[in-house]
Amino acid sequence: MVFAEGGTSNNSALLKFKKGAFIGEKRTKPIFMKWNVGTVHPAYDTIEVLVLAILQLSWTCMKVNIYEMPDFEPNEYLFETHKDKGKERWEIYAWALRDAMMKQGGFNSCDMPMKNKIHYEKYMQMFPKVNSPFLELESMDEA
Repeated sequence: MVFAEGGTSNNSALLKFKKGAFIGEKRTKPIFMKWNVGTVHPAYDTIEVLVLAILQLSWTCMKVNIYEMPDFEPNEYLFETHKDKGKERWEIYAWALRDAMMKQGGFNSCDMPMKNKIHYEKYMQMFPKVNSPFLELESMDEA
């Protein structure tokens, strides 16, 4: 099993997929999960792991629906028709599978680079010497 996005997006969006799962152009079996939870969500990755574990163990009403899509196998038609979706073949394959999963699961697209997400998580966990990601966005707007 490969989590092709390389991270979580709190049950609402799919991040861009990484190269590893798609470079071989092998058939895949797309599976995704939709959590039906109340107060505590398993993807609350902006709080410390110990606190999250305690919250999750205290909340007994977590339910998840697992959706299994038909096998997805890339072909030349896909690569030719959607060549504008990436420079390399794996990028086109990853785009097509992500697009199908977003449509099937009702997910949004999240194109934020993983390094920005990690920086935000560190900021939310109050790591020392981590500047606000919002200050960096404001300085980019002013430039």
